[in-house]
Amino acid sequence: MTGSTRSQTRVVVLAALAVSVALLLPPAIASADQIAYGCDNDLCIVDPDSGSPTNLTQTAGVTEREPAWSPDGTKLAFTGNLPGAGWELYQLTVANPTIATNVSQTNDRTEGGAPIQWSPGGERIAYTAIYDSNAPPNLGYDVFVSPAAGTAAPTPIGSTSAQENYGRWSPDGTQIAFARRQAGAGGIFIGNADGSGTPVALPNGGGGIQPDWSRDGTRIAFVADGGTDLIRVARVDGSGTPVTLGDTTGLNVQGPFFSPDGTRVMWQTQQTIYIRNADGTGTTTTVTHPGLVGYSSSWSPDGTRIAFSAYESTYNKIQIWVANADGTGTPRSITPDGLTNVDPQWKPDPNAQPPVDPPVVPTRPPVTVSLAKFHKLYITGGPIPYVPIAYVICDYPTAAALAAGCKFHADGTVSSPGKSSPGHRAAAKKKIKFGSGSLDLGFGEEGELRLKVSKAGKKLLKPGRKLKIKVKIEQRVGDDPVVETTKTLKLKVPKKKGKGK
Repeated sequence: MTGSTRSQTRVVVLAALAVSVALLLPPAIASADQIAYGCDNDLCIVDPDSGSPTNLTQTAGVTEREPAWSPDGTKLAFTGNLPGAGWELYQLTVANPTIATNVSQTNDRTEGGAPIQWSPGGERIAYTAIYDSNAPPNLGYDVFVSPAAGTAAPTPIGSTSAQENYGRWSPDGTQIAFARRQAGAGGIFIGNADGSGTPVALPNGGGGIQPDWSRDGTRIAFVADGGTDLIRVARVDGSGTPVTLGDTTGLNVQGPFFSPDGTRVMWQTQQTIYIRNADGTGTTTTVTHPGLVGYSSSWSPDGTRIAFSAYESTYNKIQIWVANADGTGTPRSITPDGLTNVDPQWKPDPNAQPPVDPPVVPTRPPVTVSLAKFHKLYITGGPIPYVPIAYVICDYPTAAALAAGCKFHADGTVSSPGKSSPGHRAAAKKKIKFGSGSLDLGFGEEGELRLKVSKAGKKLLKPGRKLKIKVKIEQRVGDDPVVETTKTLKLKVPKKKGKGK
């Protein structure tokens, strides 16, 4: 999707097109300690101690996945497949998750498939994309760096004559380590983050994949992918002998990842997470879970805990689990919500002092999209149920709007078949007023237009029932004539009551 996503009625952004209801709470972010993850096809965050999930995006017909925190913990980068745009790289502000910036803005490749990582200073994002066509010189995967604000085209790191992925930032933000697949010359390479120069091979990194930098920038951990798959740590300057931490031959490996203080390395195979001192000393700590699945695990900022994805005991849904990094205790599920939850990423320490990124010179305007346009319908309001139907913004720049603001009113109706007797023609459908609602906004304000469900509408809210609600929205900007919009939205009443009901 490119350009503005506001509707033709200027300030109304419809909440959904045809969706099933999820019992979701509106975003309310408070805890400093949080884990971001993919929840079904949305982005969620959860407090690892209280286990109170919040759905940030709440979109229908749209998939967001692979979240990655900015260094200051205020934003999330992710890949998404918004209609008309294919898979692109986006970022949003956690405190206002209804607007996302299209970072990549490409139409010839699919972003995603390897960890997304912000630069240490938070101005750029490194990611992997695969070209939609493999015609030369594009031969598959490539590593890119884009300004987080989407104000310049992606910069390729490396060469399009080889398959490259898994780009990881050096701690000072000047270099990118990545894995290259090329006959006779594959392995871990290091290139300049601005795309200049020719990347050089990591000494002792031949055949390696999945690199990660130590926090002091002197070492890189990787999987030595050859006759045997070894977890190794090598010095960037080529000195000394690489340290072998474990053997993962024949196993599907996620990681390795350095701990926040750089003293330990974590990697994951089927059913087991391994943690060992980066210098190879000591014994290997293991965290096991029979339902472990192949998504990357994540360190807590203080290095005392880890988060990972695993099936619950029924092997029905995948949940996010937290365990002690020293192997003590029993892993604990923090997302008992019936969703499929993957890709946990622990929020960084907001008090850390990252290096300053070099400035980005804008070469194109940023493109933003309204995720609220795709919001799922849900029921909230306790004994007086409400159904949010639209996210509206009073931003039409006229003198009248500046002075008088915007007014919105919505009415929702449901058609119900009339009663008929055997042998007689079915009675005509009758319209039942489902609910109505109004909202007044000053210029520059935004809010949620909701239907307050009527008494007749409450009778229709039977568990499991599917409703088609015809909604008419009237809006007035300043003293302009009223503009009317109509839309039919689908609502599925939850079978059981839960949070938000």
